[in-house]
Amino acid sequence: MSTLHGEYRRHARTNIKTSVSISMDDNGLNTKTRDVSESGICIAKPSELTLTPGQTVNITFDRLSKLSVPATIIRVSDNQIGLSLENIRFSEQDITGIIQTAPWHQRAKVAIKRSFWKNTRRLAILVTNTLLRKPLLKLINPSFIFAVYGNEKDVGTYYTPFMARLIPPLMIGSVIRNRNRTGIMVASKFYEHELAEDSNKVRTYLQQLQDEFPHIDTIALVGRLPNFVMKAGKEIQRPYVDGSMGTRYMIWDVGRQMKALPKYSGEECIVVLGGAGRIGNMVCEDLTRVFRTVIAFDPRYDKQEEIYTPIGKIIRSSNPDILNSSRLFIGLTHHGDAIRNVIPYLPAGSL
Repeated sequence: MSTLHGEYRRHARTNIKTSVSISMDDNGLNTKTRDVSESGICIAKPSELTLTPGQTVNITFDRLSKLSVPATIIRVSDNQIGLSLENIRFSEQDITGIIQTAPWHQRAKVAIKRSFWKNTRRLAILVTNTLLRKPLLKLINPSFIFAVYGNEKDVGTYYTPFMARLIPPLMIGSVIRNRNRTGIMVASKFYEHELAEDSNKVRTYLQQLQDEFPHIDTIALVGRLPNFVMKAGKEIQRPYVDGSMGTRYMIWDVGRQMKALPKYSGEECIVVLGGAGRIGNMVCEDLTRVFRTVIAFDPRYDKQEEIYTPIGKIIRSSNPDILNSSRLFIGLTHHGDAIRNVIPYLPAGSL
């Protein structure tokens, strides 16, 4: 399966060299890792081993007796092999355990690097939201806001509980440029689960936005915030807008570009993987402006049904056999790995 984009790293890599065994067909050879990530491993290529992309091997970490993982070879060069884990992911605990098997100087290097980047990021957030907050807002003079939120893990990346007491209720996360307009991304101190469970906190978040930025005419509610707001009994009206519009336009444009490719110009059907839900429904309807048929595939559907729009048809289904009906696919899942189980059902030459 190919993509419209070039290769990119989904997960951060940790440069650790530790002993592993690579085995296939009951033959094993010893080598060392070059780096390890949540979803992959890079190892030094044994000179006597001949492998090709697509083969499946087993990787055993020699100093971790219980850690043995199947992996698919995705890249082979003269001196190293890139592997993608099969149907599993290393947890943070797994990666920590792997790091502990490396020599002390490597462990120290990784610890220093991690600590440096984490503390640098936290310091930048603290300074931006305390000493530099007022002059920065005056300099930027934002004309729009993206309102976001995070879970406890996300938030811990940017500030500590002690820092939270020093930072205002709305944290400035980044500056956004859109042609001749400048905006900012702000985050609430409320966690995602708090906003999902407590409508009063949603109302407080909205009030904080209006109190601090009374002259902003566009505040985009990102992610699940529109759902939280509607659950709280509030209408999404100016200055608030549904932040999914940008996502929907991007997906529609990707679909249009896919169909414009000569190889796929005759395709009249596209599949949206993860097409259920509020945004998924709107995305599927948007795509009927480009394709006659849009298949919304999602395990949450308990039956298959067809829905006709003024300009096309949407088929909602959880049956993976229906995926053979199209060669064009768009993933609308919470992370890319969620589609791994359906890959065997995709036709050859799919995009």
